[in-house]
Amino acid sequence: MQKNKFVESSRPGSLTRKSDSDIRAYANSPAAKQASTRLRDHMRTHGSEPSPEDLSESPVLTDEELRRMYRPLKTPVTVRLDADVLAWLRSKGGAYQTRMNELLREIMEHDLRRRR
Repeated sequence: MQKNKFVESSRPGSLTRKSDSDIRAYANSPAAKQASTRLRDHMRTHGSEPSPEDLSESPVLTDEELRRMYRPLKTPVTVRLDADVLAWLRSKGGAYQTRMNELLREIMEHDLRRRR
């Protein structure tokens, strides 16, 4: 972890900046343990899981809806592209990296279906 990175927390009226070391120190502090205990007690008292009645009006999701909700983990990479290919990707509007990922995914899924 880099020491220079800061995490911003928004509170009404102000922003508080905390470094990684500040956050680690707080996580091991008695105040953090006390807050964690309070949260655990609250969850026990008010129920941490929904009751079957709470779920009765929830729609049943189809396989397609579940598939669309799934987002694979993205891995940053460096790739060298021909200038004209990059220009074409950028000309399509929007984020060219996202478009490149979509195109590669279509090719991958087509290849996987073909192999079955």
